Amino acid sequence: MKQAKINKINWFVFASVVFLITAAIVSYFFFDSYVSGKIFDTHRELDESFVAKLIKPLGKTYVPLWLVFVLGFLKKRIEIILIGAIALLLVLAVVSPEKMIFDRQRPNLYFANQTKSQLGEKTEKAKSYFFGLHKPLNQSFPSGDTATIFAVVAAATSFVPGFPFVVLLLAAFAVGFLRVIGLAHYPSDVLVGAALGIICGRIAILICEKWLEKNKFPLGAGWRSIAVVGIFLIPSLDVMSKGFKDLYIFSLSSVLLAGCFCLAMAIQQMLNKSTKLL
Repeated sequence: MKQAKINKINWFVFASVVFLITAAIVSYFFFDSYVSGKIFDTHRELDESFVAKLIKPLGKTYVPLWLVFVLGFLKKRIEIILIGAIALLLVLAVVSPEKMIFDRQRPNLYFANQTKSQLGEKTEKAKSYFFGLHKPLNQSFPSGDTATIFAVVAAATSFVPGFPFVVLLLAAFAVGFLRVIGLAHYPSDVLVGAALGIICGRIAILICEKWLEKNKFPLGAGWRSIAVVGIFLIPSLDVMSKGFKDLYIFSLSSVLLAGCFCLAMAIQQMLNKSTKLL
């Protein structure tokens, strides 16, 4: 990648992170409670449509990781898999400790407890495990799902062209939007999650590029065999953790994003050919 393009991407990433963090601070002080409270008061399952159920898995580790393995295998580029995997590992290393440190109650539990308290009913506490610490899944700040999908999108900046990248970006925004309207997170949780994801994705690119500059991947061409194992292993792990029922949604969600991505790639190629003819 040319240095001028790298510098342009770095400036865009920096500006995006600054904007997201600023927006998160503003939202935390002025909009979080109002927005989530209004959604809670509607008593609607706004994130339970079939399309929403297909978008939700894109924020879980299994689907983005599987798509990274498939894309790396098809494009015959090991760095795609390495960058995507490193980005997701960084998200895991950053988000879970932050959830336990900030210990922010999810809006669905907070507003439900507010209602119960007004009615004189017993409020519900977040589940806990050893040493009294709360499980990260019961805590709101930051949004792990949003960080996960934005990390993959940020990682994709090094190998995905313009129009297909927009498709990935829209998918990331959709995941964040659903986390808010589903009352799993406040807007500021999602904004910070997006910023963290972008940072993790860019760091993964730098780590991978520096390592591959000095070292050749040890397995040579044999890495594609590992990619095939990963393509079949990842859905199997998903089934083991969530059951066969989730495999149906996993498959449809993956096919939906992969289909949109391939369509965007085809459109991008047509646009490139048209530009050359002109």
